[in-house]
Amino acid sequence: FNSFEQLWINFVNEKLQQFFNHHMFVLEQEEYAREGIEWTFIDFGLDLQACIELIEKPMRWASMLDEECIVPKATDMTLAQKLNEQHLGLAPNFEKPKPPKGKQAEAHFAMRHYAGVVRYNVSNWLEKNKDPLNDTVAACLKASKGNALLNEIWADYTTQEEASNAAKSGGQKKKGKSGSFMTVSMLYRESLNNLMSMLYKTHPHFIRCIIPNEKKKSGLLDAALVLNQLTCNGVLEGIRICRKGFPNRSPHPDFVERYALLCAEESKSSNDPKECAGKMLDKLVKDGSMKEEMFKIGLTKIDLKERRDLLAATKVIQYNVADWVHVMNWPWLLLFLNTMPLVRESKMEETMQQLKTDIEEFDRRLAGKKNERNELEQQLQKAIAEKGEILEAIKSSRSENTEAEDQIDRLTEQKEIMEKDLSETNAKLDVEQKKTAQEAEALKKIEETIGNMKKSVQDVELGKRKSAAEKAAKENQIRSLQDEVSQQQQTVVKLNKERKLQEEEAKKLTDEMNAQKERNEQNNRTKAKLEETLQDREVELESEKRNRADADKAKRKTEGDLRVRQETLEEIGNEKRDLETVLRKKDNELHAISTKLEDQQVVFARLSKQLKDDEAKLAADEGEIENERAAREKSDRARAEIQKEVIEMSARLEEQKNATATQIEAGKRQEAEIAKLRRELEENRLSNESTETSLRKKNSEGLAQLNDQIYSMRKMKIKAEKERAEKQKRLDEANAQLDILMKAKAEQERATKSLEEQANELQQSSEEHARKLQELTSLRNRTLNENNELVHRVEELEQQINAVSTTKAQVAQQLEATKRLADEEQKEKQTLASHTRNLQMEVNHLRATVEDEVSAKGDLLRQLSKANTEIEQWKAKFQDASFMPTEALEDLMKKHASKMLELEEAVDAANSKVGALEKIKSQLALDADEAHKEAERHAAIVEQMEKKQKAFEKVVGEWKRKVDDASNQLDVAQKECRTASADLFKEQSLNDNLNSQAEGIRRENEIVSRQIRELQAQLADGVKSVHEISARVRRLETEKDELQRALDEAEATLEAEETKVTRSQIELGQIREEIEKRFQEKEEEFVNIRKNHQRSLESVQLVGG
Repeated sequence: FNSFEQLWINFVNEKLQQFFNHHMFVLEQEEYAREGIEWTFIDFGLDLQACIELIEKPMRWASMLDEECIVPKATDMTLAQKLNEQHLGLAPNFEKPKPPKGKQAEAHFAMRHYAGVVRYNVSNWLEKNKDPLNDTVAACLKASKGNALLNEIWADYTTQEEASNAAKSGGQKKKGKSGSFMTVSMLYRESLNNLMSMLYKTHPHFIRCIIPNEKKKSGLLDAALVLNQLTCNGVLEGIRICRKGFPNRSPHPDFVERYALLCAEESKSSNDPKECAGKMLDKLVKDGSMKEEMFKIGLTKIDLKERRDLLAATKVIQYNVADWVHVMNWPWLLLFLNTMPLVRESKMEETMQQLKTDIEEFDRRLAGKKNERNELEQQLQKAIAEKGEILEAIKSSRSENTEAEDQIDRLTEQKEIMEKDLSETNAKLDVEQKKTAQEAEALKKIEETIGNMKKSVQDVELGKRKSAAEKAAKENQIRSLQDEVSQQQQTVVKLNKERKLQEEEAKKLTDEMNAQKERNEQNNRTKAKLEETLQDREVELESEKRNRADADKAKRKTEGDLRVRQETLEEIGNEKRDLETVLRKKDNELHAISTKLEDQQVVFARLSKQLKDDEAKLAADEGEIENERAAREKSDRARAEIQKEVIEMSARLEEQKNATATQIEAGKRQEAEIAKLRRELEENRLSNESTETSLRKKNSEGLAQLNDQIYSMRKMKIKAEKERAEKQKRLDEANAQLDILMKAKAEQERATKSLEEQANELQQSSEEHARKLQELTSLRNRTLNENNELVHRVEELEQQINAVSTTKAQVAQQLEATKRLADEEQKEKQTLASHTRNLQMEVNHLRATVEDEVSAKGDLLRQLSKANTEIEQWKAKFQDASFMPTEALEDLMKKHASKMLELEEAVDAANSKVGALEKIKSQLALDADEAHKEAERHAAIVEQMEKKQKAFEKVVGEWKRKVDDASNQLDVAQKECRTASADLFKEQSLNDNLNSQAEGIRRENEIVSRQIRELQAQLADGVKSVHEISARVRRLETEKDELQRALDEAEATLEAEETKVTRSQIELGQIREEIEKRFQEKEEEFVNIRKNHQRSLESVQLVGG
């Protein structure tokens, strides 16, 4: 039974197990938190708290034990009775003990620990807990005079007699180590608390010691004893707690690599191991292999409930070890192993005769096999020679294939670059279309402002001629202008009467306004036509986008086909070893390919001629651009001189700053409108790059620049210095308009003599500007002609760009066709290569087996000859051995039996090998014939594919050169187009004549119609090229069908070989059955021989007796 000491040991184990659970599994749960796993924190130490509280809490077992030690007349039975009354049925860990079994002692109560239920007997517990010390002995030790150390140790101990005397005398009770107050439980709990506090302050390591057996013998494992120890020391309890969590943790990459066989597709679905692991676990859950509560996915690891492979491995090891231990000393097995050689001795003579007959048959078969082997060796040598030749041809073809692949890669890169350029031009075209709409709106606004500005110019010019006597009338007119801006037309009529010198100019301006209205109407009509053509171009652009999307799909498809064909090309290159004779059958197809190459060369010559013509046109255009640049520089110099004069006039008029409030407000409103118009014009000027939008912008900017030049000659007063300095940077084109308004304000302010003097000066300056205006008109006419020529040149450049784009599309289509052909050839090469490798491996294997069998046969023949000689010797000895003793005969028979067994096994092995060699010989003959035929057929295919590959390499090189030339021409044309558009924009600013704008628009219409005709012609050429490409595609498809048929034939041959293999396997099975039957028959014969041998031995013994 378990007594007082065992209970305290179990209590310590409970406390240590609680600390272990808290220390270990709290860290594990913190790992869950770091991995981001949803987990409810569990305090595993609480599982043991009930048993600990049952022992150490007040009014529980320890306190009741100490109480019983103090209470008088208390016994062990009273302690057991109190424990049962207080805790039985109330504390879950306190139980009624089961009745004893066998020699077990009686138990008074039972307690449920983590290791199980423990029965306790309370005998002598009170005595052990008190641990009493004899007072007489303690007093003797205290009173010893010869040992000072003992006196010091026991000086503070108070015996019961001393305590009673002190109480009687009324003195203060002395504190000391009285045994009645300090029990063993108190001391034990105090030391245990110190131990636990120290453990909680440190980081301990836990070691479990297991005793394998109680016999102190190595290699012996007592399972029940070990399991009991694991239960008692808390290992099983720790495993139970571990199973509540996730004891097995694996990083994501290791998990994917280890279990990729279970979910092959999901393991390769992403580059992120965590994502792959999640998909793999989801599939296992859907398949029913796992449950969701069995795992959790963390940030860096996967936590698993169990690891079945480890458990299965341990079970297998345990099972094998147990079987070995059980059988190792089994006497029947030892007897069986010792008697097996004796059983076969009786069959020796019959087996010897059978061996002789078998040896003779083997000799005959061996001679035939040698002849067959010589023939096979000759065939193998021929095949090896053919293989070397094919390998050399394959090496040469591989170098050509690598060059073709490099060319294809370069062409694909160039194609991608050209596609990017095309997408950028499409984006620019969309932006320009938006800008054209904005510029159309701005054109309308500019036309309205031009009319208003012309009216204001007329008012200002008429106001110059007023005299000082009409000052009051001017003031009234200024007030009327301040009230109603709409009445400026009436003031224009009055001022026109006073301004006689400028009536002719006013009439001219009105005539120009009428003409301008007609031109504007005509511009609107042409604008509508251009918008219609723009819509048509947009429709064509959308169709081109759709075609491009289809081309991209076809490109992706062809790229996939290219990869597949590259694999087939590798296989074909390897299978060339056995296909040399087939190379001569494709000469006719080579002629067909040569005709295709001639057609392509004709197309290339036509394209090269067209490129040379385009280069000549570009050279002529460059000369024209240089002329236009020179004219532009002249116009810029003239414009700079005019601006200098304007600045001088503005400096003279800076003194007239004080304007009336009404005129300032009107001027500010007009300035705001002008600033708005200038901003819009500046935005339109910077954003216009395409030809159609540049023409519209030329019209709007031409009108604005003409008005600027007219108003700059009028020398109106500029605004204040600060406003002029801020706005002069942004208003380069409308500076003259601002000057006109400021001058009008100054003229209306000043009614004094300074106005007359300045009017005279302005008159002189106006005459000078009129003269300059005539010069500018002549310069305008020249620039107008140059602009028309530039427009015509830009149109030609656009036509060239369109032609280059069409040739680019044709080159891309032809490149895709060549890629498809290359892919098909690559596939065929790969299939042929794989087939060739398989055949070569089979040949090598058969050759090795033949050599091994020949050597084995030689060894067997030598062994048989030796055996025959030994048999003859033993027969002679046996005939002369009638006088020998029986023991010597038995020894000889045993030796002879062992040798006969060895010879029998060797003969059986030789029989099986000879049968296999016969089958291998027949199979080799068939395989060699078929391989020879297949080699001829595949060699012809390889020769055809090599010729096709060379032809395609030439085509790819030609188209690569064409693509490079086209891309270079496209870049040059785009650069020239940009420079020409910029030059046209700058030159258009000098166009003064509005009549030339209408003529320019008519020319634009003619250019658009000419472009449409050229586009139609290009479309016709494109249709022809499409027909040519379609015919070529059909030819390539026929070639593809032929290659597919060749592949089908190769697959048929492979299937035939597989059927042969299955037949050979069936024959091997039949041979095995026959061998087993023969073996059984021989065993029966051995039994009969043994019986006869025993009879002969008995007769010999009788004769000897």
